[in-house]
Formats: sequence, structure tokens, C-alpha cells
Amino acid sequence: MTPKYNQQDYLRAILNPNPMRGKSGWYAEEITWEVLKRTFKNRVCLAYWSFPIFLKSCSGNFLGRREADILLIDKQLGITVIEVKGIRINQIRKIQGHKWLYEDFYREEGNPYQQAENQLDSLLGFINKKKGLSDKISRRVLIALPYITRAEWKERGFDSLPSSPPILFKEDLADERAFFNKISSTYLYRTTAQLDENEWRSLTQLIHGEGFSENYKLGELEMKYAIPFSKLYILSSEEQFWEEEKSICQALDLGTKVILLTYFSLPQNWLEKYRLFRNKNQLLSYECQKTEEGQEKVSIQDGENLFRELEEKILKDFPSFNLGQYKAASWNQMMGPLKLGAGAGVGKTRVIIERILFLLAKGVSLKDIIMITFTNNSTNEMKERLQEKLISLFKLTSQAKYINWAEDVNGMQISTIHSFAKNILVELSHELGYGRNVKLRSFTKEKKDIIEQLANEYFELNPVSKIIRLGFTHYELTNIIYSFWDVMEKRGLTKNEIKELDWGKAESYRYGIIQDLFRYVFLRCENCLDIEKKRENAVSIGDLVRKLKEFSQNKDKMKQLPSKKFLLIDEAQDIDNPTVEMIASLANYLDYQLFVVGDVKQSIYRFRGSDYKSFDLLDAKIKREKEENPIFRNITLHQNYRTSISLLNKLDRLFADWGRKGWLPYSEEDRLVGVGSPLEKDDDLQFIEVKNSEQEKAEVLKAITESLAITKGLANDKNGKVALIVRTNAQAETIRKWCEAANIPTLQNLHGTFYTSDAVRDFKYLLDGLLYPNEAKYLINALQTPYFRYNIPYQALLQFSGDDRKISEFIHRKIGDDFIRYVELLKTLPIMAVIQKIISEKGMLRQLSDFYKRQTEKKSQKKLDVEQYKKNLFHLMNIIQQQFDTMNGTLFALHEWLTLQIRTNRSENEPMIELPGQKVEVATVHSSKGLEYHTVIIPKTDHPFERESTAFHIEEEIEAAKEKRKVGWCLKGRESNNYYSQLSVIERDEIIKEEVRLLYVSMTRSKERLLVILPEQDKRDTWSSLIKATGIKEVRNGR
Repeated sequence: MTPKYNQQDYLRAILNPNPMRGKSGWYAEEITWEVLKRTFKNRVCLAYWSFPIFLKSCSGNFLGRREADILLIDKQLGITVIEVKGIRINQIRKIQGHKWLYEDFYREEGNPYQQAENQLDSLLGFINKKKGLSDKISRRVLIALPYITRAEWKERGFDSLPSSPPILFKEDLADERAFFNKISSTYLYRTTAQLDENEWRSLTQLIHGEGFSENYKLGELEMKYAIPFSKLYILSSEEQFWEEEKSICQALDLGTKVILLTYFSLPQNWLEKYRLFRNKNQLLSYECQKTEEGQEKVSIQDGENLFRELEEKILKDFPSFNLGQYKAASWNQMMGPLKLGAGAGVGKTRVIIERILFLLAKGVSLKDIIMITFTNNSTNEMKERLQEKLISLFKLTSQAKYINWAEDVNGMQISTIHSFAKNILVELSHELGYGRNVKLRSFTKEKKDIIEQLANEYFELNPVSKIIRLGFTHYELTNIIYSFWDVMEKRGLTKNEIKELDWGKAESYRYGIIQDLFRYVFLRCENCLDIEKKRENAVSIGDLVRKLKEFSQNKDKMKQLPSKKFLLIDEAQDIDNPTVEMIASLANYLDYQLFVVGDVKQSIYRFRGSDYKSFDLLDAKIKREKEENPIFRNITLHQNYRTSISLLNKLDRLFADWGRKGWLPYSEEDRLVGVGSPLEKDDDLQFIEVKNSEQEKAEVLKAITESLAITKGLANDKNGKVALIVRTNAQAETIRKWCEAANIPTLQNLHGTFYTSDAVRDFKYLLDGLLYPNEAKYLINALQTPYFRYNIPYQALLQFSGDDRKISEFIHRKIGDDFIRYVELLKTLPIMAVIQKIISEKGMLRQLSDFYKRQTEKKSQKKLDVEQYKKNLFHLMNIIQQQFDTMNGTLFALHEWLTLQIRTNRSENEPMIELPGQKVEVATVHSSKGLEYHTVIIPKTDHPFERESTAFHIEEEIEAAKEKRKVGWCLKGRESNNYYSQLSVIERDEIIKEEVRLLYVSMTRSKERLLVILPEQDKRDTWSSLIKATGIKEVRNGR
């Protein structure tokens, strides 16, 4: 009986025009596959790219799975196995019998011909066992060398070797006739008998499955059995639709996304039949009102053969169809790496999800796809969205592959840039002199100790009195130098780059000693810190990326990492220069395929070292050995699904003026195009002037009240959120207090506050108490958390005069074993199991509401606080689960990690809570990024840009390409070095651009209404001054 194959088997093995690009030699195989398709397209045959063959020994033992690069089964010619080597002539050191010795290749030696022979023998053994046909089948093995010419081979003398195998050279692969003649004239075994029709049918069904017909040609089979990611149809008549209806339905049922562009109305009953597919965006339909009778139908698979004239026709006749999203998701990596310009609200997350589905459809494994995002929240959201999409596809199609992929998503590498960098650092830690189990530490104290030590050394040789006369204390100087060091780390400077900095000279000779002190410390501080780091086998968070620069330019070191991966980078505008170096090295040395998504207009993390120019610099870092080598291609998404057309039109005038001033990278090509109603509104953009803070408060509360009234009547599926977006956490706290006094409950969405939240603080107190149960302060803090809820009167402890032992003994006597028994459990249970036991047995979550009674009298606010606490606790548990083996993680390791996060991590945001009813959210710009609201109110626009009296600037890397990088410093706003004036002008310009980008992000969060509160008396270097510089007209005075 003929074995049956399901559709998943087809995807894995049959006629795969785009197999796993992650494997070695993919480009060379592509060249061979393409010429084979052209040559054999009209013959009765089967052809496979990457056909799986299971090898067995003579005794029948399983030896492993191998893939034949190219397998051809032709009715007349028999079976051909082609082993493809993407190697150049200078990479073959010598050939000894069947053994080829390589250099500068991913492996040192190989047996290509013998390997292909073994694959052929295993396949023939299988055929003979099942059908007994092997004597009637001719067979051959060839080696394809797409990058080597016959002349090069002959020049090395390889053609005269007795073991020289049949080879398809570069010339053979460029000429279909030569290709066919070489194959047809090569034999390992040539039969005199021919397969009859029944035998041929039996053979093809054995190899290919039950659905094969001997009348199919290669091209037909490819269309019939390769399940694509998407199919796009352009149909001019209903008759054409019904001709294609069966294939459309089959495609949908197999999980292929279908796009129908029609010049007629599709039957409503048919659309209703596939309503679920439409709801999940697996079936999209767009209708053009004009007629196109007599036009030929068009069918496009996975974006192939989408020529320019057809693109222009689609853009003209079907403007609602998002052609940019379609092209990006289906991007052919053979055309080079892609940079996707994704402005605000253009649906970039959907594109990324569909890009991953496209790669899966092409045979790429999830383990070969890496995605980098900017925050932990983004990584979690992306995994959830991908899993939801795969599960919905399984429900629609019942195809098992989707549920299998959904289960594998958790093992997919979706991580922040720092987590990704840490993985690389661990893998190559030996190259930096570290052990494999590298830990993370802040080294704050060690850095200050090193600065003090080096300063003391300096002043042993130089008079300290000069420093004292300048009015600086030892403490002040230490902090100043530490702040400079922190800037260097954020800018990604390596140890050598810090040593090579050009400090210029002090403007005042009296400050020359400080200038010399800076030079002395920074020539030595990194060496001292490296000794500490290697002693503890630890690095700082800042090291995670900048340490990679020390080997990212070294090909041999980089080659130790896994190669041939697909790397998707989200929010690429926020990466820094060291990250650019690392990504470029992965592409240059390890053949990573890049798909880069970002929008320079939304680059708002300069304070962390991010550089909005990095998005463009990446292109320059990708090496091109020849002109035809891959370079970045660009696709820009314009269709905005968030903001109303009316508001977008008004904002465009504002953004365009900032663009003309050079403050924002904005031109006509960057303009966002709305997709909703074109109806213009008068009051959707308001600039409200106020005279003072009290009037601003009144206007803010009035705007909130009006906005809540407007959104109250919205349907449940509409986003009725109202948000106040501000620049800083301090401003957000001011707004919260205004709202609390007015009885308006708010949700706080602040930037980087997760590790300072109540839930994290209390969890840390609990760890402190469990780790140090006999130290009074830690024990008391732990007992007064919501976990135990004790209220310990400090008056009762005064009698012990601060004696730790006596206080602890007193408390333990009073509470019995209520705490110490959990300490004892740590001897037999993992730390997280003990904590879960505490939460459960003490009813911690149930009692939170009572615990918060003393925090606020307002019931509505108390409910929000309790829900936020729970959300934060669950988020912390989730992070711990990702960071640690929950069965083997120790209390000490967890305590050390959390302590570091609390001290240093100001990038993790608190997860947002979702409650029914209307919401007023107070958010900072950074925490609102990626979110959307019905109404956005922007108060506090009179806050000056942060300008410190003590400043430190480093010249941009590009500007200093041929010389040492200059640094400029200014101390207490009085004295500076000779480079400070020049660099501060550049810095001021960059600050203005950053603040404009912050305003751009704030304003584009709005869906329907935007209200901006401006001071009547303008202040220099504020958001209001940037807005008023555009000459805005939509201003009304506050009432």
C-alpha cells in the first residue's frame, strides 16, 4: 500500500522554492535550483530542494537525517542527486581522494561526492524495499560549484585527479543546454530497461504522495503543492472570480492569506461564508468602482513578479490596499536586507508578525528567527501576538503545523537588545577573559572607589591645594568624574576609545590641574575596573553592548557564533552605535539576513545612548565585496490606522514646518495618510493659552471633564481612553495630584518606574527578610509588607536600644514561627516555591485591598492601586521565571539580581492595567510610545529643556572618523575646556531635535482629539517655544 503524506510533509520536502535560508550554502543552492527549474520545466519529472533522507547502516541502524541539496527524478533520466557547494576556488586547499580540505570556510573538510552517493544509496534502498524498482532506474551524482569556473578548476590541476567527480561549473549553470547535457551524459548506473506508466506512477507516489499525476510538469507541481504565505488576485469580472474560486477556497483552507482586488462586487453570501477569515485578516478584499472588462486576471504568489507598472495600477485603483505592508511581509531576502520605515500608527507589529509567518511558510525554523525589541514589554507583547495569530490560524484551518508553531514560540529568541547582547557575551566570554557564567553587576561603588584611588595617586604627585582653591571638594570631583564616565559608557565607548579621547586644554590655566586629573583617571580607570570585573566574573549592564565592540570587527571571533539566522530588529531608530557595529558584523561574517523596522522621527532615547542616525548608519556598515552584493532596500509605510484624517492634515502642517527648520526628518514622503472618514473637524486640534499655573490647572481639569463627556457615549469596541502626556515623572505626579483633588481617578503610566514600584519594593523586602531573618531592619520591613501585614509599633522596640539580636528575638517570640518556618522551608524548597507558599497561605492577594485602605480614602483610586500592585507582581514573577531556573535559582542569586535592577534599571515600565469603564491615564512620552488614545492632552509645555551647569559632551563618531574624538566639559557653569563651546552648539541643536521628536511622538498618540496647553508668555527652550515657532493659528485663550 502506498504511504500517505499530509500537507505538512509537502511543506517540508516537496518542490520547495525557498527552503530554510538559515542553512549554509543557500545562495549557491538557489542558483542551481533556478537553472534546474528552467531546464526541466517541460519534462515529466519531480524535483526537490532540500529533500530529507534518513540514513541507515548495513545492519539497519539509524545513522541520522541528511538533506539532498537537489534531488531530480526524471521519467527518462532516472534519479539525480546534486550536492551544491557555495565555495570559491581559493577556499579549496587540496583534494585527497574523496576528501576535500577547505580554508576560510565554515568547516575544515568534507566529502561532498561520497556524501551525495550515500544519500542516493539510501534512497534507492528505500525504493527497492518498497517497490523493487531500483534495477530499472538510472542514477547519477554531480557536484555543483556555482562560484568556480572550469578554467579555475583546471588551473589548480583538480581536473587530472583520478578522484575528480562530475562537476557542474559556473558556465554549466549559466547555460540551460550545457546544464542538461552534463546531467544527461553522466551516469553511475545506466539501465537498459524503462519504467512503464504504472511503475512511474508507483515511484512518484512513493516519493511524492498520493496526489501526484504523471501528467504534471515541474512548474505545475510547484504551483500545486507549495503552500505559499499569500496569494493576491486582480480580477476584472465575476466570471474570473468563479474560475478562481476553488483555488481561492483551497488556499484559505490551507492557511494562505488571500487578497482580492476586484473591479466588481464580490457575492455577499460568499463573503459571509468566509467571515471568520476576514475577521482574522486572512481574507482581504478591495473593490474599485471603475470597470475593467476584458482585462486578463492576475495571480501573484508571495509578492513575486510584482513589477512596477502593476504596483502603480494597484496604488491608483486600490488606494485602501496597503501595498507597503504586503511587499514588506513578503520581502524576498535575495534582493538584499530591508529597512522598513514605519511611522506612527502604520501597523508595523502586524507586518512583523506576518513577516515571521512568511518565513515559516518558506521552511525557516522558529529557532533560526531572532527578533530584537527595545523593552521587555515589547518582547512579551510580540510573543503573545504571534501565538494568538498562530492559534487563530489553527482554528480556521485545522492545520496541525500552526498549533505546533504556537507551542514553539516560547522557545523563539525574542529579546531586548541587552538580553541578545548578553547571550553573545556569554558565548564569547572566553575571548574577553571571563568565565562562561558571566553575572551582571552595577559596579557603582567600585567605580567610585577606583576614581578616589586614582585621584589619590594623582595628588601624591601634584599639589591638592590647587583643587581646594578652585572650590571643589573631593566628594564633588568624584561625582563629576563618575558622571563623565557614565556618559562614556552610555555612548558605548570601549576601553581603548576612552584612552584615545582628545581632552584639549582648559580655557583657564587655573583649571589645567583638573584637566590633567581627568586625563590621568580616564587613561587608567577602565583597566582597574576590568580587574574587578574579571575577578568577580561579572559585567555591567552598559558593558553588554560596548564589550561586543572589542571583537565585533574580528571575523575569526565572530565565526564562533551560530550563523545563517534571520534577524528582525524592531524600533531600530533607538539602537546605539555599538549595536550597529554588532549587527553589521553578524551580517558581514555570519550571513544574518536583516529585516530592520523603525522611524527616525520617533527616536527618543538619546539619554540612554541611542543615536537616531544609527538607523541610517547600519547601511554603511554592511560590507560590499562586489556591486551585486546585498545592500539595504527601503520600503516606507504611509497608511495610518490610528489618527483621523482631519487631525493628520492639521498635524502635517506643524510637522512640515519643523521639517523645513531641520528639527524633524520630515518631508512629503514622510506624510501619514489616514484611512478613515475625510470629514474635516474644527476642534480636533486645540492650542490653549494660559497665564499662570492656576489657570493651567483649571484648563487641564476642564479639558479632562469635556473629554470624558465626549468619550462616554462611545461603543465598547472603540478606544475611549483620555491621556495626559508629559515630559517627566515629576510632572506626571503633579497632574495626578490635580486629578485626585478633583475626584478624577487616574492610571499612572510612568517611564522606567517598574523597579521602584510598591510591588517590587515589597518583594525585595521579603527577600531581605528571608536572607537575613536575624537582622532587625530586614525582618521588620518584611513583616510590614502585604505578605504578612504586621503593624509593629516602634515604641515597643525602643527598650532594646537598637540591639539587632534582642529586637529580632523579641519579634520572633511575639509572632511565633509565622516567619521563621518559611526560612526553614528554604532548606528543602526552591525560593520561588517558598514565596508562592507565602502568597497562598497568607492570603496576600485577597488582603491587598484592606492593606491599601490606609493609603487612600478614595475607593476608586484604591481599586486602581490594588490592580496595579497585582499586575506589577505578576510581571515581576514572569521576569524572574525568564531570568532564572525556578527549581534551581537560589535566594542569594535572586536577591543579588533584584538589587541590581532596583539600583540601575530605569527602562522597565509598569504594565498597564485594563479596567472596564472610562479611563484617564497620566503618562510620560516614553511610556506612551506605541499606545493610542481617543484624546490626548499635553500640559506643562513651559518646562525648560534640561541644561545642567556641569556638562560633558563627546564628539560624534562620524565627525571624528579621521582623528581622536574630542570631549568638552564645563564645571558649575563657570569654566570649560577649549572644545566645549563648539560641542555645546552641536549638543544644543541635538537637544532641540530630540525634544521635537518627543513632541511628535506625544501628538501622534491621538486618534481623534489633541489639546495642547501653552503659556501666554513664551519661554526659551521649551516645548511651547518649539510649537509657537511654527506660527500656529489654532490658538484660543483659556477661560
